[in-house]
Amino acid sequence: MNISYPYQNRSEAKVMHKIFFPRFIIIPIIAFMCLSPTAVAKPISVLFIGNSFTKMNNFSEMVVNIAEENGDTVYADFAAIDSYTLEKHYGDKNTLDKINSYCWDYVVLQEQSQRPVMDSAIFYGKTLKYADALATVIYNNNEETQILLFETWARKYGDSELCSRFKWTCTFEDMQNMLIYRYELLGNAMALPVVPCGKAWFYFAPNSSEHIDLYYPDNKHPNEVGSYLNACIFYTYLTNHSPIGTSYNPAFLTSEELLKIQEVAYKVVLRNVEK
Repeated sequence: MNISYPYQNRSEAKVMHKIFFPRFIIIPIIAFMCLSPTAVAKPISVLFIGNSFTKMNNFSEMVVNIAEENGDTVYADFAAIDSYTLEKHYGDKNTLDKINSYCWDYVVLQEQSQRPVMDSAIFYGKTLKYADALATVIYNNNEETQILLFETWARKYGDSELCSRFKWTCTFEDMQNMLIYRYELLGNAMALPVVPCGKAWFYFAPNSSEHIDLYYPDNKHPNEVGSYLNACIFYTYLTNHSPIGTSYNPAFLTSEELLKIQEVAYKVVLRNVEK
């Protein structure tokens, strides 16, 4: 089965997911819950599926707290296990149960940080294949769920582990460009939007005049500043509201740094949506 071609639109993508991955059994009460109307306004609900990049620094709680300060209500949960790939999540009962536990407005997919920059066989045979498979599970639970792709960031000084095999991973700039390209390719293939965190990290790159350190000491995971930048981006995307002026400051940034992080988060989402 070849699933590397792009769908024409999201409606077609949902239909094709059901054709290609029809073997899931949906619990009737879950389907009923997702289709039942309600007169009570509910918060925006989002499930983050990923690994330590998603889990560190209470990232999902940051999204909730930014929303709360700005008068929005976001309910967030996560299925995030260290080093997990989308392939592992697809085979993990806990992840599948969490997807089926609620009628999510949004489900966010974050692939293991190295897989998207490996060779095409891994990208199509692993990342795309299992993102597509998870999308089927998500749509079977609630066909109205919006799936988002969490574009991640490069290693601070390039990936020494991959550099000998994939020359485009040897520097931050080259690796980040490949991550952006592959996530956009993934989004086009699945007719899904990409949340452009990696593009924002480019703005604060180590050699940038606007540099703010976003990295944990291992030079790959986010520190609290990096997670806060990601949270501002997701808040903007989920609510269509600006984080600029939010006083919530879990990373203890200076007022100038806080404002710069918020401004870049807002602008990068607007530019991505306007493309």
